[in-house]
Amino acid sequence: MLSIKFGHYHPSLENSFAETLHTIKSEDPLSPIAVIAPTNYMLERLQERLAKKHDVSFLNVFFLNFSLLAKEICRDSKNDIGHIRQEPFIYERIITKLIEQERHHTPSLKNIISPSSIARSMFHSLQDLTDANVNADDLRAVINEQLTGGADIQKLSDISRLFTLFQNRLNSSGISHYSSLYRSAAKYAADSIYLKKFKYILAYGFYDLTGVEQDFFSEIFRYYPTILFLPYKKNHSVFTYVKHFYESFLLGIARDIEELPPEDPHGFSYLMDTALETSTSPQGKSMPDAPSPDNLCIINVSGKHDEIWVIAKEILKLINKGYVFGDMGIVARELGQYLNIIQEVFQENAIPFATLDKEPIEKYPLFTIIKQLLLLNRENFYRPMVIDILESPYFNIPVPELKDVLSRQNLWDIISRTIGIHSGIRCWLSKLEQLKNAMAEPAEEDILPRNINIPCDQIESLKNIVQLLSNDLLSLQEKATWSHMCQKTKHFLDKYIHIPSEGIDQEIIKRDLFIKKRIFCLFDTLSILDRIDKEIAYDQFADTFINACKQEGIPAGTANNKGVRVMDAMSARGIPFRILFLIGLNEKEFPRAVFEEPFLRDHARRILSEALGNHIPEKLRGFEEERLLFYFLLNAAQERLYLLYERSDEAGKPKTPSHYIMDILQNIKGIHARNEDKENKAPVKMNVPRGIKNKLCKEEVLLLTPNEAVVRMALEHIDPSYCINAIGGNLAAYTRSKSALQAIESFSPYLSAYDGIVSDGEHWYKNRVQKGFSPTMLETFGACPFKFFMREILQLEPLEEPEMSETISLPKLGTLYHDILDTLYCHLKEKGYFRGKAFNINPVEYLHKIANESFVKMEKQIPIPYPLLWELKKDEIVASLIHFLTWDLKQMEHTGYSPAFLEERLQVALPKGKLEGYPAIIFNGKIDRIDVKKSGLEIYFRLVDYKSGKADSENLIKAAVCGQKLQLPFYLSMAEQFMVNTYRREESPHAEIIFDEASFVYIARGMNDENGERCPQKNTINNNDWTQHKELFWTTVHEFLTLIRHGLFPATGNEKNCQWCKFATLCRKGHQPSRFRQENDERLQNYRNSITNKITKTR
Repeated sequence: MLSIKFGHYHPSLENSFAETLHTIKSEDPLSPIAVIAPTNYMLERLQERLAKKHDVSFLNVFFLNFSLLAKEICRDSKNDIGHIRQEPFIYERIITKLIEQERHHTPSLKNIISPSSIARSMFHSLQDLTDANVNADDLRAVINEQLTGGADIQKLSDISRLFTLFQNRLNSSGISHYSSLYRSAAKYAADSIYLKKFKYILAYGFYDLTGVEQDFFSEIFRYYPTILFLPYKKNHSVFTYVKHFYESFLLGIARDIEELPPEDPHGFSYLMDTALETSTSPQGKSMPDAPSPDNLCIINVSGKHDEIWVIAKEILKLINKGYVFGDMGIVARELGQYLNIIQEVFQENAIPFATLDKEPIEKYPLFTIIKQLLLLNRENFYRPMVIDILESPYFNIPVPELKDVLSRQNLWDIISRTIGIHSGIRCWLSKLEQLKNAMAEPAEEDILPRNINIPCDQIESLKNIVQLLSNDLLSLQEKATWSHMCQKTKHFLDKYIHIPSEGIDQEIIKRDLFIKKRIFCLFDTLSILDRIDKEIAYDQFADTFINACKQEGIPAGTANNKGVRVMDAMSARGIPFRILFLIGLNEKEFPRAVFEEPFLRDHARRILSEALGNHIPEKLRGFEEERLLFYFLLNAAQERLYLLYERSDEAGKPKTPSHYIMDILQNIKGIHARNEDKENKAPVKMNVPRGIKNKLCKEEVLLLTPNEAVVRMALEHIDPSYCINAIGGNLAAYTRSKSALQAIESFSPYLSAYDGIVSDGEHWYKNRVQKGFSPTMLETFGACPFKFFMREILQLEPLEEPEMSETISLPKLGTLYHDILDTLYCHLKEKGYFRGKAFNINPVEYLHKIANESFVKMEKQIPIPYPLLWELKKDEIVASLIHFLTWDLKQMEHTGYSPAFLEERLQVALPKGKLEGYPAIIFNGKIDRIDVKKSGLEIYFRLVDYKSGKADSENLIKAAVCGQKLQLPFYLSMAEQFMVNTYRREESPHAEIIFDEASFVYIARGMNDENGERCPQKNTINNNDWTQHKELFWTTVHEFLTLIRHGLFPATGNEKNCQWCKFATLCRKGHQPSRFRQENDERLQNYRNSITNKITKTR
């Protein structure tokens, strides 16, 4: 009782459908008719089409999609179909459970480490078998009979076993897959009272069915008068996908078949016709004309945002020409990557749009904090995650007395960075307790960053909140049933999550409340899994819950569901548009990437289909379906078609256009040739520039948003002040920014305030003089004045990221070396070892003991993220120190020197006459070690400064004169003054203090000496060098202080210094105008000439 009418969707099928229903209703206006279509979009379109008929009644017409029809049949037959669940995460959890149980004795599953990671892929294979209405027993029999040998037989046997277990688990749990709905409806279709009341059933628009759907509709087609309107065209390559469905399923049960006569060319589907298909058009039908610039436009852009941006501007142009928003449609193969961009760009351009697609809730911050809270314990209280949670506006502090600290939450990030928290609840609690205790006692050095005042109650509050979070998360870790776990987790989230309302837009509040409601509704859904698991571990529950949340969405588009229609390609089947924008026409997007299922390949599917007689779809036939979908979309565009693709992504990486674009361009050339079109009007090809200036300046002004208009005016050097005021912008900020930009881009020969030139630095200089300078400060200035400006004047510091370090940082490593050696030499000195009074002391044993104590102390102070690396580093440190100690003691025995002063804090004043107008300028420093050797009234001394980093072979005295290495010369000056004052006072006024040498000793960098023995690398200033160049050194210091006093801090660092500089991203060292100003400013030129002269004198 099936009749088939086939042709194109537009206009053939639509017109035939409307005429058929019109004929039926003309004979009997109240006759009940069922209209069945696969999508709600298609049903709405049919109703719109019928509404244009004004001379007939359409009462008693029922519009049904597939599932609604099946439900009505089952409900009318009083058949209990159980709990129909369409949520994939439920079936993925069932499959995960089965894989966990079976993988140890199932060969193809035994190497799977994470069952949940393949559950989705496995579900797709089992779903195809379920949808094909395959019987598990028949499947096993066919596998044993039809396939022999090879890897396929074992894999199929394993799939068959898993499929049997899957079906049994569904049956025993009372959970029904949606295919069960069609299976049950097929049983009752023949005698359905519901179906018998319809005079006709009009089935519209579908061209493919799953196995259970074929069984369902075959019953309907066999027993009830049905007319199927099939989108199909014989002998056309595009319809190869439909041909199999038509010949294998429909021809065998169809009573009448009518090929609808083609009408005049409609839409643009002819652009996909081959030359043969075009030439064999029915006699009397005109050959299609080639598309013109008025109806076809091919646009290439850089990035998806530009795709939607150019569409928005085209829509506004079309509105000015008399079109309405509802005339237009935007279709992508998949909307996922576009929906957020469409919402943003269309809102800026005041364009309404309608879509049934939903935005995933996982992109919203409310879901993010819920996910972070649930995974916090698994992530071991990872510091950035904890701070993100605490700083989130959705985080609710459950203890009322702690809520008063919220106004200082910005300090918690600083606290955690400063004390070096990496992760681990123990680390959090112990570090915060140590900090609180340290803050209560005076310390030599600042514990926290400069100019940061953190009250102790903030530290206490942070500790209490982290502790409370830890306790509550621990209460969730015990195994429980799904329903109990849902109840506990819901209570936990209720405790820590709240929706802020103060100062928040009402639409955002409404959205967040909707998201929270959807997420909390999932707890009821997950409780169904009690039928699958008796108990569940928390980690498995959290993974399933988060996966379920990711599959939820919130409605997008305008509230009244009016405007430009935005659809994916599957939903847009059978929907006509006056104007159609096809987006995402790139390879692997449209057409999508098609792959075989790894667990059930197409070869096996084909054999099983032939043997079982069930329709198991082959995945690689997806290429045919992609081409068919594209053809349908070309047919849907009535007046104008836009084809858009990305030539590159937002980052500029090239992308490949879809081969459909290439096919269309080739076919257009063929049409021109067949029609002997001399004018050869090609479609418009629009290349949207990537740069904002080229985009905005070529666009009509009336189409720009207010912000875009301001940007364009600024780019075209038109004063946008009135426009900024009119749209409520910040004119003062614009004015300042414009002035700054002009100064920064200027090729003036003078450095400006934007180059590190400070006009009012006198006050800072006076304060600094009173406190004194350190050698490191002046050395920083010598390396780069801009770095000095950022660190010392602005007191900016790079953010510490303790979670990124694999082991302790280099500065802390250097401190560790210093502390161990200082403690060791102090102990040896106290015991009289260097005076020969402690023969029973073994320095190496003491070194091991002191090193271990220092390691334990450091482990308490800083987190150790990777214990194995730390153990290796400790062995390396001890080995380096033993080598150094052995060498150092031999040197002392050979030279007669011994440590006299360790970690001595000294100071020296700038020599008189070097800088007038200020009191004495003091330089402070701490020298690692001063060794002394006495010979009568002659007292020799040398300086030793430990270095743990990479050895530097640079000439120290030359570097000091150039202002690059100032630390050792400063220490020398301090030591000279200190030694004279000390020994002439304590020993004899006539004692002669003689400087021998000062050295950087690189403890961790060994080399072989002249005798082939192991020794550390050294870099030394001897007495002769120092005597000759001392005056030049102080001249350099004087010049530095003068530049600092005058406020000159340009970025002049060399490549070596810039490589590791934390401020390299701010100084614009590679900026051409900035470099021009530096090279031509007279003040810096004089300084450079002075340095050049001093370098000449050091040769």
